Amino acid sequence: MTQVGSSNKEILNQPKEISCYEVQGMRFDLALHLFYKHAFKSDYVVEEYDACSSEIVRAVGMLPLAIVVIGSNLFDWGKDLGHLDKREIWDETLKKLKEGPFEDVRDTLMISYERLEDKHQEVFLDIACFFINTDRTYPVIMWKDWGYFPLIAMRVLSQRSLIKIRDDNRFWMHDQVRDFGRYIVRQVYPHKFCRVWIREDALKLLKGKKRNEDMVALSLTFDGCSRSIACEELAALPNLRFLRAKGINFFGNFKNLLSELRWFSWEITQMEFYEGSFHFANLVVLDLSRSNIRDDWDGWSHIQMTEKLKVLDLTDCTKLRRTPDFSNFTSLETLVLARCSNLLTIHPSISKLQLLETLNIKGCSSLGELPEEVCSLQSLKQIVMPQNFQLLKLPERIGNLKSLSSFVLNEHPKICQLPDSIGGMANLTYLSLHGCVGIKELPSSIGELKMLVELQISTLGIVELPNSIGNLKKLRMLTLCRTKINEFPHTIGGLEMLEILNAHRSWDLTDKNLEEIGKLFHLTTLNLAFTSVSRLPPEISRLHLQRLEVGSIELQQVPALPASLKFLAVQALDFSLVPQPSSITDLEHLELQRFSNSTKIPRSTWQDYHSKVEGAMLREQPSYQLPSRLLALKLRGISPLPHFSNLINLTVLHVIDCAISHLPINPGLTHLRELFIRRCKSLEKIPGLSLLRSLERLELKGLNRLVEIQGLSELESLQYLILSSCDLIGQLPNLSKLGKLQHLELEACPNVRAIEGIEGLESWVLDSHGRTILERLLDVSRSTWLSHRLPMYDVFLSFRGRDSRFSIVNFLHYEMLQDRISVHSDDDDSRSNERIGEEILQALANSNIYIPVFSRNYASSYWCLRKLTQMVKCTTESRGKRRILPMFYDVEIDDVKLETDLYKSDLDKHQTNFDHSEVKAWKEALIEVAAMRGFILRNNSYEEVLRLVTEEIYKARKLLDVDS
Repeated sequence: MTQVGSSNKEILNQPKEISCYEVQGMRFDLALHLFYKHAFKSDYVVEEYDACSSEIVRAVGMLPLAIVVIGSNLFDWGKDLGHLDKREIWDETLKKLKEGPFEDVRDTLMISYERLEDKHQEVFLDIACFFINTDRTYPVIMWKDWGYFPLIAMRVLSQRSLIKIRDDNRFWMHDQVRDFGRYIVRQVYPHKFCRVWIREDALKLLKGKKRNEDMVALSLTFDGCSRSIACEELAALPNLRFLRAKGINFFGNFKNLLSELRWFSWEITQMEFYEGSFHFANLVVLDLSRSNIRDDWDGWSHIQMTEKLKVLDLTDCTKLRRTPDFSNFTSLETLVLARCSNLLTIHPSISKLQLLETLNIKGCSSLGELPEEVCSLQSLKQIVMPQNFQLLKLPERIGNLKSLSSFVLNEHPKICQLPDSIGGMANLTYLSLHGCVGIKELPSSIGELKMLVELQISTLGIVELPNSIGNLKKLRMLTLCRTKINEFPHTIGGLEMLEILNAHRSWDLTDKNLEEIGKLFHLTTLNLAFTSVSRLPPEISRLHLQRLEVGSIELQQVPALPASLKFLAVQALDFSLVPQPSSITDLEHLELQRFSNSTKIPRSTWQDYHSKVEGAMLREQPSYQLPSRLLALKLRGISPLPHFSNLINLTVLHVIDCAISHLPINPGLTHLRELFIRRCKSLEKIPGLSLLRSLERLELKGLNRLVEIQGLSELESLQYLILSSCDLIGQLPNLSKLGKLQHLELEACPNVRAIEGIEGLESWVLDSHGRTILERLLDVSRSTWLSHRLPMYDVFLSFRGRDSRFSIVNFLHYEMLQDRISVHSDDDDSRSNERIGEEILQALANSNIYIPVFSRNYASSYWCLRKLTQMVKCTTESRGKRRILPMFYDVEIDDVKLETDLYKSDLDKHQTNFDHSEVKAWKEALIEVAAMRGFILRNNSYEEVLRLVTEEIYKARKLLDVDS
């Protein structure tokens, strides 16, 4: 990553553990508005606090974090008080701020900290010193056992903006708040020395052997070396409740020591366990994750457990082939074996864990079965299952798990059926079978799951649902995406509480029994997009739907739609058969897509498709009148475009694949915030663009005839500008008025070489290859930009669709997109032409990582083989900057090396249809790629493959940035 321009002052040297910040204050009006949001939970001030608010904002120097913290605290302190008491707190706070003088954010944080209860202060300091970016589960267990009422403490700290609980359940804390907490420990109360997280300080403390009753938490971590700790050294810390150790060997007798310890995290790097014993009288969490322990580790016989232990975590103990005997762990509530990739067996004594509520075996790729003994665990509420290519055998008695509330069995392509006993899971509320393509039918006992609320059976080989599904009277969500179901059961109308029915991309689904949906009076969301539904029944108009998606190349009849709709998406060949949406007066979001020859459809629907498209193209399409309350409009393949003049509330407009020469912008679109125009290959100009004074995001992609962007220089509110594959644009206009612009992205615009008018980018020369991203750091200065280059795609994923699409490919594609990794996913199912097109060649030439997924039918596809040959060529020409990571899905390396008949026989058949020199190149490419380091799926879990691929992607990104 490159810094383009900067006005930063030199950063002073500071001790590593306490950093000093110089943060610029905000503009006063923005600072005051930020204060209102936190002090009043509103955009406006309460009148009698107006003057005081202004004084407080000025007193804290208009520093953002100080404003957020002090505002949040004032709201929290005063929410249950009368006016007089509340005003007294405000006046007292202002007085403290003025007494200073106020020097930095630390003064504000101190005021907030001092008003916390003692127990809340302890929780705050624990997080600041040890638990930032840590899942909150284990700390909560520790604090709860210590009597700190953590749920109340976390709510108070969150309300006062001292911490946040992220969506992934981890603690987040601003760097300055973290440093303030550590400042409290090291500077304000140094004599107590209550928490130590720096290794040198910890060693000094232990070496002194001086009794310290204030010490409650200690971290001892050694990377790449080891250190021995004697029992006498820890004996001086009688009140230690948290101990983290890595690279540490303990020796001596620890019996009757560490009696207050609640959480012991020990990453063991050596197998030896020195003589002695541990007796953890009050331990509740034992975390041995990432330890180098084997089945015969002596430690199990030396560690004496108590009846209080609730958690045993063995995550990433990759050398374990079988679990320990659990007979001494009978109080366990959580057992974590995640990513123990070589684990083969779970000890039968697991049946003794009658208090166990959570069993996590995610990533246990070698585990062949879930043992029958698990079925006796009557307290078990959750099993976090692995996602394995290998067959995982489910116990026949799995229905005995009466307390199980959630069962997620995703991405298991080799599981062919569910045990009939599954109906016995009396408290199951959530069942997901996503990606279990081997399951062709569900047992009728599934109708006995009386408490089931959500059923996810997407991307399955299932062809029909059992009639018993109508007995699921509490079901609220049914997801049937990407299945082979051709009809709903006639009992579907019995799902009386159903709110969401989603059959997206179940291409074989027809109209049969569709009228039963009219009985689902609680239904708010219905998705029948990309199916074979030809008509919607008139009964649908009686429903109070909020969201409807329907689309089919067969769609011929659409009745009057419910007036309650807020979201409508329609895909069709002929929109003359679709009613005008203008009658749906409350509609806020509308998407219209017309099928075309470029629409990707599965091979099973190819028959007569192109002739149907050509026939529909001859029919004149209506010009739609749109409801005036629309907020978002997305059009794909629609021509002529509807009129926009009445859309005064529209904030989002997407125009994609539309045959238009210009996009008329009229004065009615003054509230538009987002405009995307993609692959409108005939578009030559965008008249009226300068009228969009509220536009914040503009994205122009694949506009081959667009020569200039008239009006761009007038978009004063623009924050994000993205240009891609606009070949004829030669020069951008002067952008000096775009003072709010903070993100500029250019890709495959070969004639754009400079940016004029933007402070800090005057001398910047753009590279026409790959993707250049420029981000302005407005908090630092208007002229400070960061630049980094990315490929057009991080990953080019090539596979034989019918073999592997609904397993590892789907999983990788989805997870990488969630991590903001750009992926070009290309199979052979939607290809009817013989040659690799320009779009694919460009994607191959602009990808960093190539992943060919070798499956049993891969070599039978000349399309896959041609792409593989091109991958080898691109990799060779890149001189080490690009890589091929082969994935061996259900074949052996020898098959790909042509040392068996599997691929060899396919290539022999190709000899009769293709030039011998081309077939020879295919053979050479297969042999060369088979010798490269890659992934054998039977040896790796899906999660492990994702992690390793992601690591390679970020390495490749760094190489690209360094090269630039």
